[in-house]
Amino acid sequence: MAKRYHDLKPAEIIRYPSHISSLLTGKQADAILDAITDIRLLEAATFREQCFILTTLLHDVDSPNEENSIISYDLIGEIFDPPRQHGSIIQQAKKFKEDVKAPHRPYILDDAEVELVKQLIYNSGDDYLTIEDISIYISLNMNKYPSRSTIKRIIKERIQGFKIAQVKPIDEDRHDVTYESIKEYYRILEEEARGVPVGFIFNLDESGQNQYVDAPYIFVVVPEDEEITTYPVSRATKRITLMHCISTDGTSCDPMIIVPRLTIDNEVYDEITSGSVLFRSQNKGYCTHELFSDWMKLKFLPYLAAKRKDYNYRGKAIIIMDGFKGHEKSLDTLEHMLTEFNVQIIMIPPHSSDQVQPLDLFGFNIQKNRTNKFIVQPHYTWQTNQILAIIEGLNTIRSPHFIRTAWEMSGIYRERNIPNETAEQPFIQYHIINMDLNNHIRSSRQTRRRHGEKEDTIGSLNRRKKYKTLPPNERFKKRKEIKLKRPEDVAMQKVTKEEAVEYKKKLNDIAKSQKLYNNDNDNTSILDYFTLVPKKKNKTAKATKSLPRVARINLPNQIPDFDDFLS
Repeated sequence: MAKRYHDLKPAEIIRYPSHISSLLTGKQADAILDAITDIRLLEAATFREQCFILTTLLHDVDSPNEENSIISYDLIGEIFDPPRQHGSIIQQAKKFKEDVKAPHRPYILDDAEVELVKQLIYNSGDDYLTIEDISIYISLNMNKYPSRSTIKRIIKERIQGFKIAQVKPIDEDRHDVTYESIKEYYRILEEEARGVPVGFIFNLDESGQNQYVDAPYIFVVVPEDEEITTYPVSRATKRITLMHCISTDGTSCDPMIIVPRLTIDNEVYDEITSGSVLFRSQNKGYCTHELFSDWMKLKFLPYLAAKRKDYNYRGKAIIIMDGFKGHEKSLDTLEHMLTEFNVQIIMIPPHSSDQVQPLDLFGFNIQKNRTNKFIVQPHYTWQTNQILAIIEGLNTIRSPHFIRTAWEMSGIYRERNIPNETAEQPFIQYHIINMDLNNHIRSSRQTRRRHGEKEDTIGSLNRRKKYKTLPPNERFKKRKEIKLKRPEDVAMQKVTKEEAVEYKKKLNDIAKSQKLYNNDNDNTSILDYFTLVPKKKNKTAKATKSLPRVARINLPNQIPDFDDFLS
């Protein structure tokens, strides 16, 4: 039987208040002794009834010597153990005088009908019922029409093991992704990643950026008599697409930004580094397979080549991406190039990016949040402000910590198997891929909760506590210290000219030995890449007080032939 929410507090301990006996007259002391031994008080079942009996016997008396025999409510409160305030005594005695009523009005559903609802909920399994489903069932089978709040109260108070959960809508294809398909994806990824060092598994994805679609709720201060519920956002703002790629070593490739205009304004380079972003144009701002292939050729493959040189690794690299049609066409176009560069593509299960893709789990959501807070520069065009806002949001998620967090949320970690090297020497680490560490797989999360497994809590909750280093476990192995060099370890005498020439020759020899493509005709020194050519001054140029007029930079509408790149 469910507990009544109006059950009264049971009777409390009564004792003679010896600690205040000095404040009582002889008649008051006798009256209290008589009251606490009264059979009616001893058999009282509730605290409310005790208060009524004590006030009747000790306070509400009709006596010619009333002033001598009346006991104050404060002193009556001292009779209880623990003592009670006079307000509580007055309130409970007053309520007892009222007509005794049932603890609540009769239930609209009796116990047998509640049992039927309970069986309906149990039999629904994972196809969880809504409040509307239960309301329709009650109206059709019991000819009763309880309100939504009544149904919620029935589930909360009379049906054990269930609660009311507020859920948000998602695309039905995303909702229907099978646990088996995700499990198979992790099996393939774990198998293919065996022997691939940290830094050579990548995740790339595109994100549409639109001011109207991404506009957040904001708080504004308005006069008391004004009813403001909306704020204006231009719907005419066109979409811009951001292409981003991250690696498991905490680095990221230069992004691509696709704008709907054929040009960008050169003012954008007042704030960003030239060459750090690949700009392309598409009339609707979408990423096509031509643009994707162009980014792979101009940005990703040189980025991969530089990483191979840094880690001295020539083995397999893996790219994790979704099954976007533009990706599939590009893979056909780049088939021989990917083979030549030893790159393998692993597609995530369809419609599962919100559960397994690092950039969707902890990437683009943070980037858009920061982009929406960008302070526009009124001297720039709206497209330039959009681009700068996107880049500012992107820079927020390009830190090694954010990238590591994104990978770990998808269940991909680094081994802490660090050799006894010094901190400045690159070393190889490998991956730990464990689907059970991904708390965003809906089916897996629900299964863990059913079995009562406790989920780890991270974030601001831990920061508010006094810091304490936790002991090693299966996820966080026992740490080892890496020795750093001290000033006395790296101290040197003044370098002679002969030593400087020898060191430069040594660097050139190292660069030649590490060339990736064995191009014997390239005699460029590694130091020549860092040589700055002095810029000639234009003596006829006149100084101007105002900023130069904004110029437009034409974006290519044709992609160079791949044969030129391979040659």
